[in-house]
This record gives sequence, C-alpha cells and structure tokens, in this order.
Amino acid sequence: MIEDVYTYLAADTTLAALIGGSGTARIYPDVSDENATPAYIVYSINADGEREEVLADISINLSIYAQTRTAVNEIKKRLDIILDKQDQISIPSDDYNIYWAKKISGYSTYEKETKLFHRAMIFAFKFKRNY
Repeated sequence: MIEDVYTYLAADTTLAALIGGSGTARIYPDVSDENATPAYIVYSINADGEREEVLADISINLSIYAQTRTAVNEIKKRLDIILDKQDQISIPSDDYNIYWAKKISGYSTYEKETKLFHRAMIFAFKFKRNY
C-alpha cells in the first residue's frame, strides 16, 4: 500500500517540480539518500491496521526537507491539495482500493545540524484489500 502512495506522489508533475526531481522523484522511504539534494520528501508508516481485515487504515508520515521555509510551505500546500481529500481520493493499485485520505497532524522545525527546514505531515488513509 505504501508503494502505491509513493507512485501516486511521484506521478504528480507539480510536486516533482517543487522538489526539483528530474527523472527519479526525490521521495525516499524511511531515510533520505546520504547525499540527497533538498528539497525532498521522506515517508514512513506510523501505524498500520490489522492484516486480516478487509477494510483497513494506515497512518503515513511525510517529512518535507528544504533549504527555505517558503519551499517547505509550497510543498506542504501541494501535498494538502493532492492528499487531503477525504472520500474524494482514488489512488490506483492492483492490490488495494485506497478510497480515503486526510491530514491528521503535522509540525514544523528547523534542523540546525543539516541547516534544513523540516515539515512533518501525518496522513490517515483508508483502503480495502482486493485479495
């Protein structure tokens, strides 16, 4: 399911332009590449529903890193537009019907060590397994 969300994000040309990716999107699972050039997004699973359930939910953390607060805010706005749709979302998948998404939390900070602005956004997703 997380791979389907990645594919959905990577396919958005406006988001790709904001994170400066050419070719491969700068969207990384769990941790960025060691030499990743900002701006980029790191995603991870916060909470996962029971595996046996047909209907399930999952919470995904999307962390935005950029050299300016303005860049972080522009990426945040785009993620809000493409993900915070509640029952108006439909993410293509062979294994799942991802039918609901909503931003449930977030925070901003500046990381002195990396000299990057950071915005974490937590989204809840609901989906039905197709198997």
